[in-house]
Amino acid sequence: MKKYLFMNSVGLLGLIFLLFGFTLAWPMRRDQQMNYDEATHALANTNIEKIEVSGHYNQGAFQELMEALAQNTTLTTLYLGPNNIGAAGAASITEALAQNTTLTNLNLWGNKIGDAGAARIAEALAHNTTLTTLNLNSNNIGHEGAICLAKALKINDSLRVLKLNCNKIGAIGIAALGSALRVNTSLQKLCLKSNEMGPLAGGVLGSALRINNTLRELYLYNNKIGSGGVWSLAEALEENSSLRVLNLSRNRIGDEGAVRIAEALIQNSFLTTLNFSCNPIGDEGAESLGEVLKINDSLRGLNLNNNRIGDYGATFIAEALIQNTTLTNLNLYSNRIGAAGAISLEEAIIANYTLPNYSGPSERNTRIKNALQRNRELAEREDLRKMDEQENRLGVVDKHPGIKADFRV
Repeated sequence: MKKYLFMNSVGLLGLIFLLFGFTLAWPMRRDQQMNYDEATHALANTNIEKIEVSGHYNQGAFQELMEALAQNTTLTTLYLGPNNIGAAGAASITEALAQNTTLTNLNLWGNKIGDAGAARIAEALAHNTTLTTLNLNSNNIGHEGAICLAKALKINDSLRVLKLNCNKIGAIGIAALGSALRVNTSLQKLCLKSNEMGPLAGGVLGSALRINNTLRELYLYNNKIGSGGVWSLAEALEENSSLRVLNLSRNRIGDEGAVRIAEALIQNSFLTTLNFSCNPIGDEGAESLGEVLKINDSLRGLNLNNNRIGDYGATFIAEALIQNTTLTNLNLYSNRIGAAGAISLEEAIIANYTLPNYSGPSERNTRIKNALQRNRELAEREDLRKMDEQENRLGVVDKHPGIKADFRV
């Protein structure tokens, strides 16, 4: 009887603890998304580190929120998009950032701040030393706002990530940002998707990348750069040693541009990801890229989705896969590759022991799926081997003998 009572007491205590613990945990699950009043209260009375604020913009309530932010010493991430705060809201943020010393990540996506708001945010960047990530996507920012941001980037040495996707900075705006990249030493990721920049973007950014040695990721999706515009970027790749990711998707780049980039990759041994998706690249471009894959040992990801590559171009990619030992992601989906090209790719993938991820013709073929799975297991085994090697500097000890050893397809 005593044992029964004891077990029931333990069970009851456990239930109380569970319910009480759930009650304590529940606010932590929901406090990241709040209205203005809730967020203001949290900033003033808790040690919260991340907040997502949603609701229709109210100047008075937003001003109170920014006053709380100015005094807060724990918040690191503030998500304010989309709230349509406009230029007035951006001005309030600038005033708060003048005092706040802990915020590192600010997301203002979709707030219609425009050039005037961008100018105010630029004022903050010129003096703030803690913000590392700034998202200004979809804010109707034109070239005037971009010029202000560029001036700030010449001074700021703390910002690591700047997102300006889906704005309208144009050729004048990218010229200003390119000038800033020549002197900025902190920015590592720059996103400029859909900004109506045109071919000039290639020349400006190419010139900057010959000097800049800190930018690691550059996203230029949908800017009509063209094969001519990409020429300067290719020249920069021959000299640049910092860039790791280059996204040139949907930029009207044909065979000429692809060939020029491929030539640059013969000398470049630092770029790891190249996105050429949604361009009119055909067999000639694929041939050049295939040839470079035979000798380049740094590229890990190549996206050629939705181009114009046929069987002829596919055979060069296939030949490269037989020799290449570093590519881990290949996307050839939605091209013009027929049965002959698909067969070449299938045989090449089976012969390749390092490619674990593939999208394209015959991707659901059982032999290809088995080959990719084999390669994933091999990669896992290699990772574990390296971990063991680090733990045992005197020799490699296989602590994971259970991993599949038979990799025949």
